Amino acid sequence: VVRRPSVGSEDGQLREGSAQAAFQKSGRRLSMNSEESMSRLDRTDRDLAVIEVRVGEIVALIESSTPRSLVTFRTELAQLESKAKQLEVKGVDDVYTSELQ
Repeated sequence: VVRRPSVGSEDGQLREGSAQAAFQKSGRRLSMNSEESMSRLDRTDRDLAVIEVRVGEIVALIESSTPRSLVTFRTELAQLESKAKQLEVKGVDDVYTSELQ
């Protein structure tokens, strides 16, 4: 599991570790399309971080699990994989970069 710095907060404020916050500190401004794209990518990154944390929790629990709970974990991991793939399609692939400035 890859640990990354927090990239945003639930209230929409930028956190120190986000690429968008770093860009804003440089004093430059993004176009409206770029702002929207960066916000979508930051949300996707936060959602992916939540999935990664849960996968890490499951990995830590596997050694002390019963066969019945292993089935449950397997199902949950499949659901998490599906969510991650959805994030890839909707959160990354849907971000259009051709018009960004």
